[in-house]
Amino acid sequence: MVNDEKRIMEVALFISARELSVDDLKRITGIAAGGYLKKKMDELKKEYETIGSSIEISEENGKYLMKIRNEYIEKVKDFAQEVEVSKGALRVLGYIYKKGGTLKSDVAKRLGSWIYPYVKELIDAGFLEGKKHGRTSKLKLTEKFKRYFGEIKEQV
Repeated sequence: MVNDEKRIMEVALFISARELSVDDLKRITGIAAGGYLKKKMDELKKEYETIGSSIEISEENGKYLMKIRNEYIEKVKDFAQEVEVSKGALRVLGYIYKKGGTLKSDVAKRLGSWIYPYVKELIDAGFLEGKKHGRTSKLKLTEKFKRYFGEIKEQV
């Protein structure tokens, strides 16, 4: 599992359908230093600019969003995918990805009891596998998750 907070923030931006605040970044990385996280996000933004990516990370009012650069939207808009899972399910999936698999009870403790229908949605969609583990279930990502979202690799 990659421990680089920049890569975790990058994945969170990629799967999120909404802007992420510094508080969101604190929660997903487990790092309380907002200034440090902002610096890491600025480094990530710079990486995308330096390589000339068609994807950009924008910041507005202290919130971050990953999006297609305006000059490419018209050319690719017809290829936009329908999302197979809800926004809430993506949030749960992002947390489980960060953990590399975890207990359902731990997800509920961290995110709240609202996660249960989303975990079922993710299992039904084939992105998660749940195996009985005492009074809870051990959740892990499936091959479908890897095919759909791709392998997230650390850049050198």
